[in-house]
Amino acid sequence: MKRPEQALQKACIKWLRLQYPNVLAFHPPNGRDAGGPHMGKLWKDMGVLAGVPDILVCCPKVDPGPRFVCGMAIELKS
Repeated sequence: MKRPEQALQKACIKWLRLQYPNVLAFHPPNGRDAGGPHMGKLWKDMGVLAGVPDILVCCPKVDPGPRFVCGMAIELKS
């Protein structure tokens, strides 16, 4: 397999969405592989950062009490 990390990430997203449908799980576009220098500058200006984890998981707020944020960041390596 050419890109095992991509296959692993796709499987993780699929599993998260099936097991936890009320949880927001997504991949931030933190890579700058395509588009050349112009797109790299545009992405940087839009807030893209190197070193951001591969998958971010945000849980809905269940308790109406004090502010509480729930989630996790996942970095995948193959």
